[in-house]
Amino acid sequence: MALSLQYTDVHAKRLIYGLIAVECGFALAYVVIHIWQPGLSWGPLRPLFDLDSEKSLSTWFSAIQLFAVGALLFLAAMNNGQKEYLSNFALTVAGLVFIWLSADEDVQLHENLTYMARHFGLSRISFVGEWGAWIIAYAALGLLGVALGAKHLNALWRHFNSVAVVGLAGAVTYVIGAVGFEIASFPLRNSEATLTLNLIAVAFEEFFEMVGISIILYATLILANRLSTARDPQSVI
Repeated sequence: MALSLQYTDVHAKRLIYGLIAVECGFALAYVVIHIWQPGLSWGPLRPLFDLDSEKSLSTWFSAIQLFAVGALLFLAAMNNGQKEYLSNFALTVAGLVFIWLSADEDVQLHENLTYMARHFGLSRISFVGEWGAWIIAYAALGLLGVALGAKHLNALWRHFNSVAVVGLAGAVTYVIGAVGFEIASFPLRNSEATLTLNLIAVAFEEFFEMVGISIILYATLILANRLSTARDPQSVI
């Protein structure tokens, strides 16, 4: 018996609007607690709303969203009624990638690559202050994944173009946050003079990441809906 979810594109859009509203709340709380009024006694609220901490609500929220994307891709493969357009293999592999990213978000697996690079003296693959060695490794894996999955990505773009455009927008937003703003923050770390600038960079970094994931989640919801029906895959979102 196939497992399926019953929802419309309107439901998916409302869900994502709600998620982005939550993310705006996380960003606002971080700005108030850690940048605008850091001297106040915030008690347990300080670590809960620290966007740069792996034990914060925002980190848990992002991990859940990434896991949801992976789970939805598995579900799409189970209910794929348009295998001639997009294979179950591609959906399953993509699902595994997002499950990995979910685990990485929750336990900071990528940070271990940076520590390993320092330990083995591989500073040449790091950025300012020996930060971000993981970016080189993940970029190489990403390019390899795009090369190996080019056929499936092309099929997604041709047969589900509107979904692919939204997914690409989410991916670009996510990368701007996870990579772009993180690289920009490296020269600001470990410096009292630039502490506020570093906190601002963190706010932008994490906010863009969360919003990017939400956009990808929206695209995945629509894609799963398209694949489970016999309607025109090019129908407008």
